[in-house]
Amino acid sequence: MADPHLSDETLAALVEQRLDQSALAKVHAHVDVCPSCHELVVSMAGSYFAEQAKPRKDSLPHVQLTDRENEVLLRVAKGFTLP
Repeated sequence: MADPHLSDETLAALVEQRLDQSALAKVHAHVDVCPSCHELVVSMAGSYFAEQAKPRKDSLPHVQLTDRENEVLLRVAKGFTLP
């Protein structure tokens, strides 16, 4: 007997938006009536989007500040007004 549930790969493709329209319709139809697969999709989506929301170190630009700019930023951070 075949497994009535969708594969992890198919559910991951759903979460990652990699399904074509035909497959998407079939997967949605199944997930709408299968509590187990629905629960897996919710869990996978939460993990996927939490990971996507993390800032990546390589995505932040490197900025070289002058000594004066560093001094100004430090003063502002400490709540001082500029001279």
